[in-house]
This record gives sequence, structure tokens and C-alpha cells, in this order.
Amino acid sequence: MRKIHKVLVCATATAAVAGGSALTAVADSAPRARSTQSSQVKTVSVDGSVKGKAAPSSCKKGRICFYTGKNYAGKRCSRSVSFKEWGSKRCRTSTFKSGYNNGYSGHKGDVAAYAKKNWKGTRYVVPNKAGIHFSHARPIRSVQWF
Repeated sequence: MRKIHKVLVCATATAAVAGGSALTAVADSAPRARSTQSSQVKTVSVDGSVKGKAAPSSCKKGRICFYTGKNYAGKRCSRSVSFKEWGSKRCRTSTFKSGYNNGYSGHKGDVAAYAKKNWKGTRYVVPNKAGIHFSHARPIRSVQWF
């Protein structure tokens, strides 16, 4: 089992990711997040104590939703359970610019989204009732509720 370090911050930061491009993760109308690098996994997290704006109307209760456009616009892919790979080809091949965790409070309310299938690659932690916004479109290939 590999160690994963979760970072909860209330400050602005930008993390360098593969290919030298930048990633910015933010909670809606909240402080930005930063990342840490372990030998196997990069973890990006937003502060779960920040409530931000209401959930986008297109993201039903109990789901994690990712959008191809900024600010919850564009095509949406969503799921209510953990998965090792998107079921639809469109979601498997899309890249996303924003997402929102409209999960239930308590046990298994937070989400870890991964850039590769089978819960591998860059890990983005999206706490319950928080959004994530990317400076450049990113692949999300698998999701785990915790």
C-alpha cells in the first residue's frame, strides 16, 4: 500500500505537473490549493471546510460531476459510485476544466479523482460540497469515494 499525503490549505498555490504545465485547483469562491509530491502520487486538495457556491444545477445530489468547460459548463460526466474507468467512451476520452462534488455528508463524502484508470496517476482530492477548477483541461479517468 502506498502512502498518500493529503494537503489542506487556505492559500494560493500552483503545482507543476507532467509536461511542465501548471494546475490550479480552487474551491468555489475560496482559497486556492497546493499539491505535494510523493515518489508515486501527486495529491491536489482543496480545503473541505470551505462551502463556496451552491452546487451546479446539473450535478445531482450524491454525484461527482466533471465538466469540459470552465465554471461547470460544457459536457458533463458524473457518477455516484467509485469506478476504475469511465463507462462511456465520451467520458473516457474527455478532458475536464472543472468539477463539483455534490456527495452526501459524512462517510464516503469526499472524492479522489485520478488522471489514469485504475486509481493511478495524479490524484485530485475534491471534498464534499467543493469545486475544482483547472487552469488547463485535465483527464479524469477513475474516481474513488472515501
